[in-house]
Amino acid sequence: MSGREFGPESCHPGPVGPERAAHPAGARRAERPRLRDLGLQVGCLPTGPLNAITDVAGVMVGHHTLYRPDAGVCTGVTAIRPHPDNPFREKVWAAAHVINGFGKAMGLVQIAELGTLETPIVLTNTLSVGIAAHGLVRWMLAMDAAIGDSAGTVNPVVLECSDAYLNDQRALAIQPEHVLLALDNARAGSTLPPVGGATRGPDVRAQGEASGVTPGDSDSSGGRPEEGVVGAGTGMICYGYKGGIGTASRVVAGPAGTFVVGVMVLANFGRRGELRFLGRPVAASRDAAGDVCGSAERAYGASRSPHAAPGRMRAQGRQDEGSGASRGDGSVIVVVATDAPLTSRQLGRLARRAVVGLSRTGSHISHGSGEFVLAFSTAARVPHQAPDEVMSIRLLPDHGETFAGLLVAVADATEECVYNALLRAHTTRGFRGRVVEALPLGALHPLRGGCPTGLAEQDTEGGA
Repeated sequence: MSGREFGPESCHPGPVGPERAAHPAGARRAERPRLRDLGLQVGCLPTGPLNAITDVAGVMVGHHTLYRPDAGVCTGVTAIRPHPDNPFREKVWAAAHVINGFGKAMGLVQIAELGTLETPIVLTNTLSVGIAAHGLVRWMLAMDAAIGDSAGTVNPVVLECSDAYLNDQRALAIQPEHVLLALDNARAGSTLPPVGGATRGPDVRAQGEASGVTPGDSDSSGGRPEEGVVGAGTGMICYGYKGGIGTASRVVAGPAGTFVVGVMVLANFGRRGELRFLGRPVAASRDAAGDVCGSAERAYGASRSPHAAPGRMRAQGRQDEGSGASRGDGSVIVVVATDAPLTSRQLGRLARRAVVGLSRTGSHISHGSGEFVLAFSTAARVPHQAPDEVMSIRLLPDHGETFAGLLVAVADATEECVYNALLRAHTTRGFRGRVVEALPLGALHPLRGGCPTGLAEQDTEGGA
């Protein structure tokens, strides 16, 4: 489920060149496809029924989108709950991996030390990490009256990417209530439908919460979380095209049993010329490769030229730094969930395989890209207060075929998440009238041998 706040101007973004910029999920527009809708797939492992992180039983996802482009607001919140119950009392094993630490993540230090996750995971924009943590803590305090009193404090986990090109981050549009709404909107997949009030977070929204909130619906595919321009993905850019939220899953069957790996990615990284789909350069992206490969050389040569104009070079530098649509710097967040019985150490091994999937899409992990992975297992609950001094746990051995399959599953699902984020995202207008185009579906023709009827026209589908 997702909630949305649209200003009056967002209903009709207006003409942008030959097209109209599409606004986020919820608009009346043709649905763009996922990777498998195009007859393409990553790897050989089967997917879960939804091909989403919510194929892991109990995992819940909610979004809240804020989209008022004429006010510079193009952002949101995405919340991932590891299970429907109180995560502080019933923690799950978890691990974090920092691919590149140029980011402002909150809560990962305690996960590294203790190996457990005790709150939902909240995703948002960079300058809203603090206020999002405030909202998450309020939600947890309402759920458990002992937190901060007799039971100790709670470790809120908030991860971020910068949406500064399409969103005025200085406006600090995200407020604690938006986090609460994303948590309230969280729903499980079709394998575990919500049951009564037990699956919902506490209703701790402040009186006078923002008006104009339109409750969203789950994706039309039977409960799959929305993808693309929604929640935390509303203002994100990936490989120079509109990015955002993507999700995928894999089923691993081995001697030890059958287990599910689900992944969700917040994709906000890469330059256009770097993009690869299933190992091949994308046609529209390949045209820009010369600019990407030659940019450093040209800048170096111009700076050494006796005819170079220093003022011009400085201005160009500022332009490059501010243009989120053209820079490779950005961020990516990968959340891995599984129902396989694993320790935090083993989950760390899974988390480190996410970089394989990212690299397959063309990422080289640029200097300024904050890239973080958080993995957790729902197979066991870790009580806040253990009844005994010794705990017995069930776990897979590292050397078995099943664990080897889980490593493959993370890499493959992560790669597919990036493709789904790009494919599902629509052209979007944001801060200062800036427009980021969706990936043209026609660029994938060489991979597919042509488009099914109607898909090609979706490249320019926009607006309400």
